[in-house]
Amino acid sequence: MPDLTVGSLFAGIGGLDLGAERAGFDVIWQCEQDDFCTKVLNKHWPDVPVYSDVRTLFTESGPEPEQPDILCGGFPCQDISLAGKAAGLDGERSGLWWEFYGLIRTVRPQYAVVENVPAITHRGLKAILGSLAEIGYDAEWQTISAEAFGAPHLRERFFLVAYPNCEVPSKPRIPWEWRRKPRDGGMRPPVRGDTDHWNTKPDVGKLADGVSDQVDRLKGLGN
Repeated sequence: MPDLTVGSLFAGIGGLDLGAERAGFDVIWQCEQDDFCTKVLNKHWPDVPVYSDVRTLFTESGPEPEQPDILCGGFPCQDISLAGKAAGLDGERSGLWWEFYGLIRTVRPQYAVVENVPAITHRGLKAILGSLAEIGYDAEWQTISAEAFGAPHLRERFFLVAYPNCEVPSKPRIPWEWRRKPRDGGMRPPVRGDTDHWNTKPDVGKLADGVSDQVDRLKGLGN
């Protein structure tokens, strides 16, 4: 089976892209408008084109990149997050979901992978599922914690995988142990040998070990 190709929307500093590559996929283009994040992408993916505006991709006046097998992206969470103003998908930032949706409708990828904060389950998920159903896509979703992979902190994130319902692929189930862990000090999964940089995490909000406390770097990490 040939490697699946990936088009990365809202790429940030390439977190989903790195995961896709480690899964054996081929990232063929990225879309990101932040200057600092774009520099990071250009450093680590020097041969991959980066487009600046998700709103102009595959339009008459915009670029038409190679059509990927997978569209992935973590669209902005500011209007969905519990720390935000709860505008949801009507907000200026999180409303960019509708650009993501328009690209799924246009490109018709084999899969669409969507990442966001867990609050999306009650601040937009119904609309997302409804819009995907209208264009013939089914979806499965799960909130997964970084703790499930050995990190000593929760950092829960929502992931959704959508696919055309006319050709339903085999659907691997997310293992139960990946689900949310107790917050009451119960046993955590052991930290694996290749994640030693996660062994400690400071108690200071918005900081993480190994990351400089400059605004661009922290914003990049969040992206």
